Amino acid sequence: MDVFKKNKSDLILAFLYVESLLLSLILENKGFFWLIFVLSSVTVFFYCIMSLRIDIKKFLESDKKYDVFLVVAMTAMFNANVMVFSNRLVLAIIFLGYYLGLRYLVGMFKKGPVNQIQKNALNLSILFTVFLGSNLLTNITIALQKETGDIIVVLANAALFAAIYFISYYNFIKNKVAKKWVKAYSVILALILSETSLIAGFYLERYPSIYKVESTTNMSIVTLPLFLVIIYYMLYGLMIHKVENRLTSRVLMEYIGISAIIMATLFVTIRWFGG
Repeated sequence: MDVFKKNKSDLILAFLYVESLLLSLILENKGFFWLIFVLSSVTVFFYCIMSLRIDIKKFLESDKKYDVFLVVAMTAMFNANVMVFSNRLVLAIIFLGYYLGLRYLVGMFKKGPVNQIQKNALNLSILFTVFLGSNLLTNITIALQKETGDIIVVLANAALFAAIYFISYYNFIKNKVAKKWVKAYSVILALILSETSLIAGFYLERYPSIYKVESTTNMSIVTLPLFLVIIYYMLYGLMIHKVENRLTSRVLMEYIGISAIIMATLFVTIRWFGG
């Protein structure tokens, strides 16, 4: 019993890992999939509550509630993206790496970001969440567009705008950005990414078509989310340096150069993974 009390949060995390593996094995059984999906989301919620020692009755009053929301949303989207991977062994390894990272992230929230390494870990988690969310919305759009028409594209981009706004707002606050900049910069990021998604959707529909081709590959689908992550990385990084008065011509060229190289690589390789 003493061992259980000492390691109960890790045991819950191990249970969450098993739930995620089950999700990858029952993709065809939609009813059971959603049951396990909801259960895993509840499990990660209680993992955070227990690890961060939050009184569940006063959860909404806690200053760590947004940290919990981030971890739950990120894990839920991660589990919802399991259909991208066909190799179950690779998926099991990815799950293991993810949950070890999640353990570190929650441990960081327990102490609060105090150094640059922890801030980088938080920013990486935000980028990962942007990728997972946009990838999920892209897959939903592809799956439903034939039945609903272009209205699903509008709804997906509206959902993307809202998600990017709240994620950016949270990240700016965690990085101690002055509140007078937080809302404006969050709106700018959300607007640019949602418009980019809409424009890129029209481009990718022709080169290659990812919305209307039956044999679309997983790699061609993740191209758009990767574009959005690159743009978010560049804009968010420049904004943070701007509000901290650290934006120099060298920093500007570094962000633009790195983003341009990655973007160019994606433009070149996208045709290799077309349907």
